[in-house]
Amino acid sequence: MHLDNIEQALDADDATLLTEREDADCVKGCYRCLLSYTNQLDHELIDRRDLDVRRLLVRLARATTRRCDAPEGGAGLGNRDWRSAIAAWRLPPPDALELTLGDDTFHLAWRSHMVAANTNPITDAAREAADALGYTLLILPAEPPEEAPAELTELFGVPA
Repeated sequence: MHLDNIEQALDADDATLLTEREDADCVKGCYRCLLSYTNQLDHELIDRRDLDVRRLLVRLARATTRRCDAPEGGAGLGNRDWRSAIAAWRLPPPDALELTLGDDTFHLAWRSHMVAANTNPITDAAREAADALGYTLLILPAEPPEEAPAELTELFGVPA
């Protein structure tokens, strides 16, 4: 995207530290950075100068993932009980990886559906991050109930 100070911006988690390269000849995008023949229909929407886009890219570059290996036995979100219940309810299986939004880790996440769930209260920082990315967040009971929670069936379009 013809930017300098990338390492400083990542270290400080501050997209405003990104600066234009002196030799950048493109304005919103060019075929050397963002434009391609496959995204031609989106060319008018592409703008490498957009600060929100730069913030998102800095967050993505700083992101980490963890595998959510379910512990043997015990209760709580992310363990085999919840995953088994979700399978029994014939809901889409959650991703294998946890999702961190703000300071919260969501042990059940369906990235393709933009849904994340947890049993803990959701912080304001997590809600802001979810809103910015378009995620729907759910607080589920500590133990899976007999029937699928209505919020889940509605989000996945599964009849109750």
